[in-house]
Amino acid sequence: MKLLLILALAITLLCGGCSFQSDDTSPAASPERRLPADTTPVLLVLNIQDHFTRKVLPDTTATRVLDQVNALIVQTPPHRVIYIRSVLTTLDISFKGIRVDTLPGLTFDERLIRVNRSEVVKDKSNAFAFPELHEQLDQLGGKTVTVAGVMAGHCVYNTLLGGKKAGYAMRVAPAAVGGKHAKETKRAFRKLKRKGIGFMQNKIPR
Repeated sequence: MKLLLILALAITLLCGGCSFQSDDTSPAASPERRLPADTTPVLLVLNIQDHFTRKVLPDTTATRVLDQVNALIVQTPPHRVIYIRSVLTTLDISFKGIRVDTLPGLTFDERLIRVNRSEVVKDKSNAFAFPELHEQLDQLGGKTVTVAGVMAGHCVYNTLLGGKKAGYAMRVAPAAVGGKHAKETKRAFRKLKRKGIGFMQNKIPR
């Protein structure tokens, strides 16, 4: 009888030890895996509108800018492209009073490649003056921003500096930027370099 009790106790202890060891060596639950943040730069396409590409820029400049802007667009993930459209107004003063008119031709150039409907409308040269742009960049987690478009010495210049002041890493695609005069564009680029704006390669291969 004593022998049976001893055997039963030994089996119980052995099974308990096995159970304890099994719990100890079981693989730990895998921590939740997070997808890496998308660090692709966000592309801001500035003012590729009929008013600028057909009325302000020289034809050769407009063609070159459109070609290079489109090359950048197709190389950027569609959800990371934001189109910026300017609204231009004139002040008409007459005996009837003061009237503010919106200039025609402010639709996007039909040659511009559109990969989404993401758009910010502005009436100032600095696109970063508008909360809508910050909201879209926050949603994308975009901290590095590339600017392409027109005009080099005005909207492009002020948007790049506005973004830098707001804490973004700003860079310009010089081959995809145009101005009314080559001297104006070169002068804007020199000033941007001095102010710490990054520059992409000179030409974007298609």
